[in-house]
Amino acid sequence: MIRKENDIRTEKRAIGGGEGEIVINHRMEKDEMFGKCRLCAELVIAPGCSIGQHIHEAETEIFYVLEGELVSIGADGNETVFAKGDVMSTGGGGSHALRNDTDKNAVLFAVIAV
Repeated sequence: MIRKENDIRTEKRAIGGGEGEIVINHRMEKDEMFGKCRLCAELVIAPGCSIGQHIHEAETEIFYVLEGELVSIGADGNETVFAKGDVMSTGGGGSHALRNDTDKNAVLFAVIAV
């Protein structure tokens, strides 16, 4: 399957109780991923916005940073900065949050595999 740029569904919403709205550009829809993923999207996190702390029980989320820089907050409260080219994964009951403390958008490619 090929999804053309002009066929991408975009939504804006708060995630996990975070600050502001995150732009979610759904590159593939859940029903197009053969039951293996529930999200395949580009996320745009504007300055001052965040994704609140949330758990990934029976799934794995992978983030690849395309642009910008974010702070990742682990379940233990430890904060780690990750930037363009960095990859992060969370799963198996782990939790995380993300925050954009910069003055530029951060753009991630996200996949949640089930």
